[in-house]
Amino acid sequence: MNLITSLIVYLFVTVFVGTMLFLVGKGGYNLYKTYNTLTYNDRYQWEQVEGDIVEVVLNKRPDPDLPEEMAMVFPIKRCIVKYAYSHNGETYTNASIGLNSNKDYDSSFHNDLYVKLEDKNKVIVYYNPNNPAQSALVKYDVDLRKMGEGIVMLIFPLLFGYWIFVYKRYPDNYVLDKITVVG
Repeated sequence: MNLITSLIVYLFVTVFVGTMLFLVGKGGYNLYKTYNTLTYNDRYQWEQVEGDIVEVVLNKRPDPDLPEEMAMVFPIKRCIVKYAYSHNGETYTNASIGLNSNKDYDSSFHNDLYVKLEDKNKVIVYYNPNNPAQSALVKYDVDLRKMGEGIVMLIFPLLFGYWIFVYKRYPDNYVLDKITVVG
């Protein structure tokens, strides 16, 4: 091989291996974040209690990412749900919807939540038995898209590696090479 061909092959292999390592790393990170969300603060041990809905409000504000003419037509909606619940004779109030505070809820989610809760009086509340002031309406608020991405990013390099292994071990003429010709 000449120098340019060797350089191209080396560059391709380097980019390929780097991409596979990136996919494995990003996939592992996404799965770790999901695991951390489920286990942080012993969330799987949180208990449920019936709570009273104190207030349900749907706030609308202009979307700063849109042009001024469209900002009021397509506003950003945010549902604020205040609820109260009792634990060991003490009453707590909170407005946390989910445990995953970094999860981005879109306007349609908040609109649907408002429609679901606007005329209701009771709701199930999940609270931390070690710190009853900590609560949420959703016990396991996991971003399933990130978890799915993590699984795919881990599996793809493994399947690709397996495919390369099988192709090298059993090339196209594998069966033909097993036939012995006598004479």
